[in-house]
Amino acid sequence: MEPNTTGTVAMGAGIAVVVLQIVMFCAGFIPIVNFVNFLLFPLILILDVVAIVTGVMGMKKATLLGGVGKGASVTGLAIGIGHILLMIGLTIVGLLAGGLAVLASALGA
Repeated sequence: MEPNTTGTVAMGAGIAVVVLQIVMFCAGFIPIVNFVNFLLFPLILILDVVAIVTGVMGMKKATLLGGVGKGASVTGLAIGIGHILLMIGLTIVGLLAGGLAVLASALGA
């Protein structure tokens, strides 16, 4: 039986996103190592795109192979999309919180 390599790549990229995000979070608490986050963030975004693209390709290939690698493809796709949506949501929350802080300081509160 032929393996679904694209599904495996999608899952691997998704797992790498989660691991690197944890490393990035932990590095944020160490002042000297904090600069690593500037290097990791673009890498994580690239891995998100890789997980999404290979996840879609893996799901298409899984239909041709009778379902082989469909779970790995779905895992990579879900992690990639979920992480990007989480980052967008947290960015919006951060911008709103900053905007509210500026508004509060402007009103003298």
